[in-house]
Amino acid sequence: MEEPIHRAAELTLRAHQPTPADLVVIEVPRNKRVTKAFGYLFGFWILGAICIFIPPHIPWPILGFCLGIYFFWKNWTGELKVEEFRGTCPHCGNELHIEPGTKLKLPHTMNCFNCHYDPILRLRREQPA
Repeated sequence: MEEPIHRAAELTLRAHQPTPADLVVIEVPRNKRVTKAFGYLFGFWILGAICIFIPPHIPWPILGFCLGIYFFWKNWTGELKVEEFRGTCPHCGNELHIEPGTKLKLPHTMNCFNCHYDPILRLRREQPA
């Protein structure tokens, strides 16, 4: 199992000062992401084809096709698996949450349910000396 990595990140929002965020993630290797993505894709497609015999006949293959593509995309693009996250919205100061186990790719757009702005989570930029 991979070791969690502590990343210094920031939440940015246009016309506001960035706020610091702490991010603990596990990097998911490319070969693992590709294998899992194609596993979900073909698994849901096969399941949808088998379920065509269950009435009503049409929705099951369509659902299997769509779910296969959805989970394929989530696993294909999920470069980082979140272990822990702490950060606040740059606009209102409300604490933002990312559930442990969430897969994401940086930069990642978040939703603040307090002020309804969408800050962007990205790695912290180094300040010039």
